[in-house]
Amino acid sequence: MKKIILILLLTLFSCTRIDKPPEVAGKFWKSMAKHNIEEARKYAVEGSMENVTFLGNSKIEISNISDKADIMDNRAAVYTKLKITDKNGKARYYEFDTVLTRVDNLWKVDFDKTRTSIITYHMKDFGDSLKEMGRALGGAMEEMGKAMKDAFNDAKENLKKDDKKKQ
Repeated sequence: MKKIILILLLTLFSCTRIDKPPEVAGKFWKSMAKHNIEEARKYAVEGSMENVTFLGNSKIEISNISDKADIMDNRAAVYTKLKITDKNGKARYYEFDTVLTRVDNLWKVDFDKTRTSIITYHMKDFGDSLKEMGRALGGAMEEMGKAMKDAFNDAKENLKKDDKKKQ
């Protein structure tokens, strides 16, 4: 009878274990939103959050954590979108993949790789912003070129008029 109870308890505890990448990512980011680093570390690859601290009074809100994961071997990526509001009330949205790795047969957030994902997504945004600025400046530069050409032509005409008056 004791063996049956023990087996039932083990089965119950193993069934309540969180082992799907989107669930682990959700628990991780909910812990981070509460500024509970110790709890978040339970869902992270050991050592990947050693230097993580919260500075200031930023507020983290989860906008979206996909219920699907891209899984390749022992690595998974879960689309994540967070809204982070700084102490001055300025909100910014961050879109990236929360990267997870299998450790001892459990999914864990690899925070180092997740940070790289955040940087990669925002470098793309930065690149897009530069392209947009280039387009805007390109139009401005074209207008400036026309204005300079017109000014040059006007100056040239005025010089011709002045030459005629001197003759």
